[in-house]
Formats: sequence, C-alpha cells, structure tokens
Amino acid sequence: MKQISSTLFPALCVLSLSLMSQAATPLGGLTVAVSGDGTQLVAGGDTRTILVLDPETLEVKERHWIGTTITALVFSTDGSVLAVHDTADSVHLFSTADWSKIAEVPKVVNFSAAPAAGLFAGQNGSYSEPKVAVYQFSDGSPKASITIPKELKVAMLALKEDGSEIAVLTQSAKDEAESKVERADRPKELNESYQGTDLQ
Repeated sequence: MKQISSTLFPALCVLSLSLMSQAATPLGGLTVAVSGDGTQLVAGGDTRTILVLDPETLEVKERHWIGTTITALVFSTDGSVLAVHDTADSVHLFSTADWSKIAEVPKVVNFSAAPAAGLFAGQNGSYSEPKVAVYQFSDGSPKASITIPKELKVAMLALKEDGSEIAVLTQSAKDEAESKVERADRPKELNESYQGTDLQ
C-alpha cells in the first residue's frame, strides 16, 4: 500500500487536529483518521458512512454504511482495528481487514483513546451511578472502572498515551466549606494586578 506523501501528511495532521477539537460536532460534518504507518486513511461524519481513501490521491476506494453519525475515528496502533464514536455515544469497533464489526460498546460519553496502550475510555452518562470505564481496543471488553461521586459532573476526560493514568475534568461545584470574599473586601492589589496584565 502507498505511503502518504510528505506534502500531504502535514495538511492531514492539521485537519485531523482541528476536527478533534470539535469532538461532538465534526467540522463540516467530517472527521478523519490516519493509521500510524500512514498507509490507511478514513473519513466519516454526517453521511453515516466510513469512507476509505487512498492516502496519496485522496480517491475514495470503499464506502461502508454504518447507520449512525460519526463523531470520531481512531485506528489501533497496528491499524487492524478502527474505533468509531457516534452521536449516540457508542463506540463501534471494526476490523480493517474486511470491515466487519468486532464489537459495539454503548454509553461511552467523552470518548478518549490511547491506541498505543490498546485502550479507550469514557463516562457512562449515568446520574444515579456515574462511572468512568476503560475498555480494550481490540474487542471492547471492560478493563477497569472508576465510580465518580454523584455530586461531580464529568465535563471531559483523557487517557494518558501509555494508558497508565486518566485525567477527569469535572464541572464546577459549590463547596460550602470554601470561604468566600465579597467584592468590596478583595485586596486592591489583586484588582490592579489583573487590570495591568497584558493578555496578548
């Protein structure tokens, strides 16, 4: 299989990074993924179809209808598995050898993948029993889970590249034990410091 040309690859990387920042709503209805060795390129989005493209010419070689809107695409390290996250917060795992579905994992909110570790993670979206779970990239089997206190609402999460840690960012919450300072009682030098800060 052809390698991605040196002139095309940087542009694809920039496009991929810009689309990753729009996780829940792909930019222009499109998200892309490139395999680690640069020999596989896929795109998907509002069309509910995995488009398999020639990495060098960008010609669409295959189309695989999956029946759900795609929000993220991630290859396993060896390129044998493609993880597809959708608007229903499910992760679909496909074999890139024949595009057969390996598994489907529901309730993976705030999807984050660590292909080098063979893992992906997400929150189950439950209010009664909120959990962050980690799954095997190869077959979607559960690897570990962490119960989150009910009063904390998960805003975002991310797996470390080697899969050894997971960062969980929660929404702000009121803490009655935290002392509060009225505006009139704030130290004047703090206000002056802020006003004099160059934000450029």
